Amino acid sequence: MLAILIGFAVMAATGNQGAGILAATVVVSLTVLQVVLGRNLTQEGALNMALQTEVWIQDIQETLFYENEFIRLAVDHSSYVTNKTVHIPQSGGKPNVVKNRAENVATINRRADTELTYDLENYTTDPFLVKNVEDLQISYDKRQSVLGQHIATLRDVVATETLQKWAVTGSTSHVIRTTGADTAMMPNATATGKRLTLTPEDIARAAAIMDIDKVPTEGRFLIIPTAMFYGLFTQKELVDNQARVGKDMLEKGVLAKLFNFNIITRGSVVKYTNAAANSLRDANANDAATDCAGAIAFSRYSVSQALGEIMVYLNEGDAQSYGDIMSAEVNHAAHFMRPDNFGRVSIAQGYVAP
Repeated sequence: MLAILIGFAVMAATGNQGAGILAATVVVSLTVLQVVLGRNLTQEGALNMALQTEVWIQDIQETLFYENEFIRLAVDHSSYVTNKTVHIPQSGGKPNVVKNRAENVATINRRADTELTYDLENYTTDPFLVKNVEDLQISYDKRQSVLGQHIATLRDVVATETLQKWAVTGSTSHVIRTTGADTAMMPNATATGKRLTLTPEDIARAAAIMDIDKVPTEGRFLIIPTAMFYGLFTQKELVDNQARVGKDMLEKGVLAKLFNFNIITRGSVVKYTNAAANSLRDANANDAATDCAGAIAFSRYSVSQALGEIMVYLNEGDAQSYGDIMSAEVNHAAHFMRPDNFGRVSIAQGYVAP
């Protein structure tokens, strides 16, 4: 368009049609030459940065749930995210059933549907210095070397917060306490006194609660912290049990199966107070002497998670830092489907005062 306008301008000024065509041709030729030689440095730099961050975002996406595959077991609400809020329509409850109905015309009831909403949490890493950022673009190993610790920290925080959302708190019916012998296996180095061992009978009680709530037996999982898991099985029992676990469950981190629960272990899961109120402690709270480790039993159809936007930020050639500055951002949320704890039971260590 610029070439045409210049051509008309030259023709008007000179009265020579050939001069106008020549001027237009020169403008077009210079533009094509600029594109071919890549002389538009601003666009080129923006394109390179977009390609770099896109690769790093993919790395985070692919490894975010590594060693925390239990998150993928939940109902995925990622496609329901709008403006960093998850919106899920919910049915208005069960219909009434009448045995041997007497009336010929039944009363018509209108179902009152509701909506489940919960917000994404925003997780960001502190900015960090990177050298030779171009090398990271083409080398996966170098990216993992530089970004590995940041991604590992991100996924641990996301997994810990997910478990916090799935755990039951403040309930005397859906939080039970272990009842085994005294053990020195403590939830942290600050804890004092004794804790009671997790027994198969405790897991059976959790299964019975789900049975009473009519939770499907298929898709039940139990995530146990290592402080509670050791001692639950003898070595031979664990080996025999693992032989009966399907390959697909082993890939999800399942070590054993008991009372229809697929059992997964993790270094830490959640913490509870020692009080009868069965209150869940904040994941970021300082360790306390009365902390009790907690395990979470859930149906995969009763808990949810949603992954929102992942961003990588890059400031290339930062003069003050003599390198490139990067940071990462992940938006993720977790929730439960029913407010009455349907499909969720927590097992907290029984507390023995010092």
